[in-house]
Amino acid sequence: MSETIDPIVWLKDHILAKKKITLVGKEIEIEGTSVKLPVDAPTAWKRKDGKGYYTLGQLCLAVQFKDASMGDYSRECGRVGVPQVVFMDKKDVTDFFTGVTNDSRMIEVSRRAETLIRKNDLRSGKPIQLQDPAMRKREEKAEEKKVGQTQFEDRPKLEAASTVADMLLYNEKKIHTRQSVLQNPKKNFLKVLLLGY
Repeated sequence: MSETIDPIVWLKDHILAKKKITLVGKEIEIEGTSVKLPVDAPTAWKRKDGKGYYTLGQLCLAVQFKDASMGDYSRECGRVGVPQVVFMDKKDVTDFFTGVTNDSRMIEVSRRAETLIRKNDLRSGKPIQLQDPAMRKREEKAEEKKVGQTQFEDRPKLEAASTVADMLLYNEKKIHTRQSVLQNPKKNFLKVLLLGY
């Protein structure tokens, strides 16, 4: 079972379950849970105009105000401090989160890994501090170094195996070519040649 969840999937699941979602300060709260996610949590939803990606707060407000007037939507975005979803993206966003479509070509699969949230953080009820991609990459490199250090601890075993392999190759019977076999001074192939005549 996965230990992480995609914020887009998480938001869609709660919207389809008809749970009340409220924006309090700079956090998104879900009715009936103690989960609080930052409004500026990154997502993998790419803008059609190519100017980056939408945050969780932008997507949430676009869905909440899908039937409201543009003025009401603009005022709420200004009050919360979240940029608006671009008009040409709004239909795709609302269709996806209301269940009209199951997938969107604007969700960039390669970026999804950078936006995952640990489920343990969701269950704890504490506000989630999401890492930026640069910080996550630094942590991955540190983890790789730890793995590399454990490989160096096994180096004496590798060196011993290497010396055994070298010894086996040295003592192994040498492979001869046809010419070197026929030139063997200890063997005479005259009888074989005479049989052929």
